[in-house]
Amino acid sequence: MKNILNNQIVTKLGFILLLFVLLQIPVSMVSNLISERSLRLQEVREEIARSSHGAQRIIGPFISVNYTKMVNHEGKFYSTEYRKYILPESFKMNADLESYA
Repeated sequence: MKNILNNQIVTKLGFILLLFVLLQIPVSMVSNLISERSLRLQEVREEIARSSHGAQRIIGPFISVNYTKMVNHEGKFYSTEYRKYILPESFKMNADLESYA
C-alpha cells in the first residue's frame, strides 16, 4: 500500500512539473510580445520627435491693440478694424528644451 501511495505522489509531482514546463512557453511568448511593444513605443516616440522638429521661432511677449478707423468717403462713413502688435525693443530669455523622446 505504501508503495502505491509513493508511486501516485511521484506521478502527480511529475505531471505538475510537466504542466509547469509547458506553461512556461506561453508566458515567454507574452513576455516577448510585451518587450517588442515597448521597443516599438520608444521607436514611435523618437520618430514623432524627429518629424516635428522643423524651424522654430520663439517670440517674446507682445501687446495686441485692436482699433477701428472711420473714413468719410463721399458722405458715407466706412469703418475698418485693425490690429497692431507692439513688441519690446530688446528681449532676453533663458529657456530649457526638454524632449520626450
